[in-house]
Amino acid sequence: MNRRLLVVLILTAEALVGSATGVQRTTLSTLMKGYGGFLALLPILSFGVFKATADVAAGLLAHRRGRKWVFVLGAAVYLLGVALILYLEPPTSFIAGNTLVGMGEGIVFATAAVALSDVLGSQASSRSFGFMEGFAYMGYATGAFLGGLLWQLYGPMSSFTYAAAAAAAALAFTLVVSETRSLLEEEERFRYEPPVEAGAALKGLMRNPSVLAAMVAAHVAKVGDTLAWALIPLLLLERGIGSVGVGLVQSTMILVWALLMPLWSEISDRIGRRVLATLGLLVNAGAVMLFPSLRGFQEFLLLTMVMGVSYAMYYPVLPAPMVDVAPLKVKDIAVGIYRGVRDSGYATGALLTGLLISQRSIAEPFVDVGVLLAVVGALFSLVFRETRPAWPFFDLVVKHAEVMRDVIEAEEDVIKAVFSGRVGEAEEHLARIKDLERAGDQLKREIMGRIWSSFLPISDRMDFERLVEELDRVAGAVLECDERLVRVEASPILGRVEELMLEMNREILGLAEMFIENLKALKKSPLYAVGLSIEVERGESRVDRIRRELLDEIRALIRRGDIDLLTAIDLRDSVDLLEMVADDFEDASDIIRIIAYKHAATPFATF
Repeated sequence: MNRRLLVVLILTAEALVGSATGVQRTTLSTLMKGYGGFLALLPILSFGVFKATADVAAGLLAHRRGRKWVFVLGAAVYLLGVALILYLEPPTSFIAGNTLVGMGEGIVFATAAVALSDVLGSQASSRSFGFMEGFAYMGYATGAFLGGLLWQLYGPMSSFTYAAAAAAAALAFTLVVSETRSLLEEEERFRYEPPVEAGAALKGLMRNPSVLAAMVAAHVAKVGDTLAWALIPLLLLERGIGSVGVGLVQSTMILVWALLMPLWSEISDRIGRRVLATLGLLVNAGAVMLFPSLRGFQEFLLLTMVMGVSYAMYYPVLPAPMVDVAPLKVKDIAVGIYRGVRDSGYATGALLTGLLISQRSIAEPFVDVGVLLAVVGALFSLVFRETRPAWPFFDLVVKHAEVMRDVIEAEEDVIKAVFSGRVGEAEEHLARIKDLERAGDQLKREIMGRIWSSFLPISDRMDFERLVEELDRVAGAVLECDERLVRVEASPILGRVEELMLEMNREILGLAEMFIENLKALKKSPLYAVGLSIEVERGESRVDRIRRELLDEIRALIRRGDIDLLTAIDLRDSVDLLEMVADDFEDASDIIRIIAYKHAATPFATF
């Protein structure tokens, strides 16, 4: 199936399920208000508990059975839950129905997140979550508005008839969606990952401070969303705003949230996770604390728009670190675990909100939860290590590495010219290498200026300074190699030496290409960068093997008297200097590995 069509089908099914749940954000707390504080929040509690459990189960099932089957299962369970709400008597209908609604939505949303990540690839991890969550909450916004409108026109239970129709349509779309796991297998062929057992990978992931910080922040943020779901309608009705106004306020907040998620997630893939998520959490905390001080409809509408903006800043960004640092083979399970921890915040939020309103007014819990959000946002900013870092000089560092790659490429022409006796031609190629060295020096000066004029942490600046200095030695080593090589007189007896030196140079060229991929991977995934640094290390070992063969060949030529001692020394020094170039790339790759560890790559990547 065409990838674009596949994305459209997944997002449509998800939006329909979201709209079916969205009606509850306007109607549920009001319908349950008469049953008392804690009992009134029991449907949200059951929704949260079973949605969180289903998130984890969906990740495991998608890992073992594939995405499509689980997607269909989730939509069917959801439809059954809405049927229970329609045909049982309240409050049993809402409690029992939301058990299956939460379970079904958890399965559908978790599977959609995994499937979209399969289609769009790990490089666009935040964007895939942005689209997924954006369409889910666009559905919520539609449902919230329709819930208020249908309540006004036909009574509160009429909105659940719409929910049943939307759930049935979602089930039909899931039946058309094709399996996406093969796309993940396709990505695996282009991503260098160390062999690691799924259990060890998951244990390493759960010890990762960035992953833990993201999960805790997401859980507490969901507590805040539960407060908005449960208490905003009650507070608005208390302030004299009718059901249509309640639906409009709720739907506006969710619509802003939904529309901006793809934008913020795209920005996050470019500039990183930490700043956006932290800012979103803190802005949301301030808005939640300010909410009960408002009186008029327009004030409520404006503040909920601000809340929607803040939600959009962190909601699709917090799950992205799971994909940034999780091995592809456990990505589906990791996403399920994240969603399970996050969505269990519905249960925590329902319990906390129920406890607070049983002892206080409806307005007071907003301040308590706002303070909690602010504290968690501040702690997140301290603990989280950026998994998609943005360095203002990064493109120049890549360009500098590409210049060094071009030096290695030009070296092949020098070797061929020297061993063919074309000294003049060798000098011309040598002059080209000197020009490349000057271009590299100019880039190095520009990079150093940008490094030390940036506001990045001192450790990052020092790491990149070391990286550039290490790479800059490549051109110097090649020029020294050529100064000795041009003194060698061409002879047919050096045919094997020429062959091995060309082979060595081609291995180093491959090493340079691999290093550039290694460098670029820092902007994609710390884990990916670690995997590639291991590949660079293996490439350097192949260069060492060829060097030993070359030295054995030079010794054999001396023993036979085919070359004099000075020629042997020049050849040996040329070989050693070429091997030093490979060492430079390996050492630079080790620095990349250190940078990757600082940005949340976990030690299991080296097993």
